Amino acid sequence: MTFAILITVLCRTLGVIAGAQYEDHFFDSSGVNIRYIMAGKGEPVVLIHGFGANAEFQFVPLIKDLSRDHLVIAMDLRGHGKSDKPHEASQYGTQWTADVIRLMDHLKIKRAHIVGYSLGGMITLKLLTEHPERFLSSILGGSGGARADFPFDGMEPLLQAYESGLSVEEIVAKFNLPMPTGDQAELIKKAFDPKAQAAAGRSLRKLLVSDDQLKAMRVPILAIYGSKDLVGLIIGLKTLVPGIEFSVIEGAEHINAPERPEFIRGIRNFLSQHHAKQK
Repeated sequence: MTFAILITVLCRTLGVIAGAQYEDHFFDSSGVNIRYIMAGKGEPVVLIHGFGANAEFQFVPLIKDLSRDHLVIAMDLRGHGKSDKPHEASQYGTQWTADVIRLMDHLKIKRAHIVGYSLGGMITLKLLTEHPERFLSSILGGSGGARADFPFDGMEPLLQAYESGLSVEEIVAKFNLPMPTGDQAELIKKAFDPKAQAAAGRSLRKLLVSDDQLKAMRVPILAIYGSKDLVGLIIGLKTLVPGIEFSVIEGAEHINAPERPEFIRGIRNFLSQHHAKQK
C-alpha cells in the first residue's frame, strides 16, 4: 500500500462511495457508532475493507456471490463511510480489531470466516494474534499484514495533506484526481473526513505483528492477490506462517483484483474447505 496505491484508492472511492444499496445497520462500539450491512444466510463471513474505502467498495461482487449460501457481514471501519470518525489516532489501530469482535458479539456470532482487503488484511492478521478462537478461516486480500518491512513512510504525503485540513476538493486538486459532480459529490463530502483519515493512517503501526506471532498462527490462511500488487510484502509470509496458501491473479493490480472472477472463486473454494462442521 504505497503512496501511489493510496491515491488510486482515493480516486476510485470518489466514484463509488455510495456503493450498492444495502440496508444500513448500526451498533455502538464502546461509544463509536459503526455502520454494517448484511446479506444472505448460512455460515458467517465478515468482510473488512481497505483504507479510504467503505463496506461495499472492494466487495460488491463478493457479497453477491457469497450471500447465496453464507451470511455476509461487511462494516464501515471507524473513520470511514457512515461510521463515526474520531480525530484521535488512539481511536484507531487495535480499536479496529476490537470493533470486529464487538460486532460479532453484537450479532451473537461465536466464530466466523474473515476476509480482509489491504488495510483490512492488516486488521485480519492482527485479529488472528488477539482472538484466534473466533475465526474458522481467514483470507488476506492484497495484503501481507503490518510487518516491520511495510513502507509506512510512503503514506506521509497523503497524511500530511489530510492533517492540513484540506477539503476533499482541495485534496483532489492537489493530487490531480478526478472529482464527480452533482448528488455524488455531496455524498462524498458527507462521508469524507480528512482529519479522521489522517488519524487512522497514523495508527497503522499499532497493527504490527511480529515474526514469532506469525509462526504461532494456526487459523487457516489464504493470501490472494494480483500479480502486479506489492507481491514481495505478501510472499514474505510464506516462510513465517505455517500452512499458509497463496493464490495469484495474473495481470491484476491492487485496485482491480477484487473485481476479478478468480478472486471470488479463490475465496469460495477456500471457504468450502473450512466449514465449521469440518472442525
